[in-house]
Amino acid sequence: MRLLINFVIFMSLLIINSNCFAKQATLISQIEKPDVAEDLRRSRDFIRSLNYQINSISGESKESSYQELRRVIEENIDIQRMTKLVMGKHWQLLSAEEKEAFIQEYSIYLEHLYVNYLYKFKDDKVTIIGNRYLGNNNYLVSTRFSINNDFINMNYKLRKSDDSFYITDITVNGISVVVTQRLKFEQKIEELGLKNIITTLKQSNLNNNF
Repeated sequence: MRLLINFVIFMSLLIINSNCFAKQATLISQIEKPDVAEDLRRSRDFIRSLNYQINSISGESKESSYQELRRVIEENIDIQRMTKLVMGKHWQLLSAEEKEAFIQEYSIYLEHLYVNYLYKFKDDKVTIIGNRYLGNNNYLVSTRFSINNDFINMNYKLRKSDDSFYITDITVNGISVVVTQRLKFEQKIEELGLKNIITTLKQSNLNNNF
């Protein structure tokens, strides 16, 4: 009899503790991911708005279209975060002045890179095929572009900041721009040295051949 009573008490305590842990996990989840459902919807709206802006560009020439695309990109990408991601371990080795100079030159380079990417898909039909929360205010929106009889998958990694969304990476058919750029800059730094990378990037921006 005593054994049965002890068993009932043990099971009761186990259920109470399980409920407490569940409530605690739910509370932590709510703290870490506030209004995720709403932010998922807003992240999709952000990409729809971005595509609308891109497709609304009707410059008289390719160069004027590029200028409009640069404006759209400047307003919608997190250049400082992308710069840090691309530089990786080398970022902390730069002085404050070097960091500022690198951000300035890399923003020019990155804008040109994204302009070329997005200009290719201008006027093509895009469909949002999914999105998810990645944690730490990061979201992923997956899209598919219909080009003639083919498809191209393009995923946008977004970061929410001050109630707005900014692009931190674009993946085209599984190839990440940030990862590709990091590998490229690693190679350039090995060839030229960290201290020469800013001068080289500045000159390359002028010649458009980095």
